[in-house]
Amino acid sequence: CNGSLGHFLLGDFAQAKVYAKRVLAKNPANENAYSLLVQMSPDAQDFAEIEAQIPKIFENSLEVAFALGLVARKRRVFLKAKEWFTAALKRIGQEDPADIKGVLGETYLEAAVEEESILHDPQVGEKRGEDLRHAVGLMSEAWAAIADSEIKSHRISWIANRALAKMVLDDFSGALA
Repeated sequence: CNGSLGHFLLGDFAQAKVYAKRVLAKNPANENAYSLLVQMSPDAQDFAEIEAQIPKIFENSLEVAFALGLVARKRRVFLKAKEWFTAALKRIGQEDPADIKGVLGETYLEAAVEEESILHDPQVGEKRGEDLRHAVGLMSEAWAAIADSEIKSHRISWIANRALAKMVLDDFSGALA
């Protein structure tokens, strides 16, 4: 699976798929290989079709749930992205949930501000306001978990996006904090 991941990170998806399929041929239960295949789903493929193709063996997989969340978010299917990231968060176990919380918070923010008018509209609806507050909470928790680590420079978007959400909620002093 490391070969597949390496090619994936280098953007060589054709080779990454070859290696992931080899891994799955030897070990059909390898959730890391399957999650890479999910992330390499063709852009033209409908998200519902991707979901429908998930084998039963991966129904409770943290890695596959997170990959589905990433693909749904990329395709701007925010309801499904939130659903899959939430499922991944529930499956986290003893691992650090910071990345999932950060990405889930950003997804709530993206969904809430999808309409450009929200940035200029002083009236934030109750549901949208609730989603924005939830996004702020998730990104704050995620940032608190990594603030003293070396990874923080790679997650700075959580702070910027949290500030944006606070601005939309008219919490200007909180946005600057």
